[in-house]
Amino acid sequence: MIIELLSEAHARLGHSVRAMRLLRRLGLPRLARFWLASAVLGRDSKPDDISVLIGVRNRTDHRLVNALRSIREQTYAADLVRIAVIDYGSDPASARATRDLCGRYVAEYVRVDGAPIWSRSRCLNVGIRRARTKFVMTSDVVVVIMMAGAI
Repeated sequence: MIIELLSEAHARLGHSVRAMRLLRRLGLPRLARFWLASAVLGRDSKPDDISVLIGVRNRTDHRLVNALRSIREQTYAADLVRIAVIDYGSDPASARATRDLCGRYVAEYVRVDGAPIWSRSRCLNVGIRRARTKFVMTSDVVVVIMMAGAI
C-alpha cells in the first residue's frame, strides 16, 4: 500500500519539495522521510555509504598519495567508501598523474576543463552534485583522514 501510494505520488509530483510538503500536510511524516531518503539515496545507495570528495588543481604529489592511502587504509568497510577526486583545471601532465593515482587507489577521477581560476567551492560543488551516497565528506590533499569504525 505504501509503495503504491509512493509510486502514484511520484508519478504526479516527482522527487520534489512540493511532494515532501504535501506528505507532511497530510500528516504522514514517516512517509515524507521515506520519500526524502528515496529521493536522495536512490536505489544504488547502501545504508552507511559515504562519498569522500577531494578537490585538486596541479597537486599530484605525496600529499594526494597520502590522502588517498589514508582513506583506503581505514577500518571502515572499503566497499562503502567512494572516493572522488575532482580535478579542477590542472595542466595536462598533472591531470594524467592524478588520473593514474585515482586508478591505483580505486577513486573516481572527475576532470573539469576550462576552469580559468581555482575555486575550491566550485570544485567541490561538482563532486557534491555527482554524489549518490547517504553521507558526503569533503577533504583536502593536506588532510590525513581518520574515519570512525561506524558513522
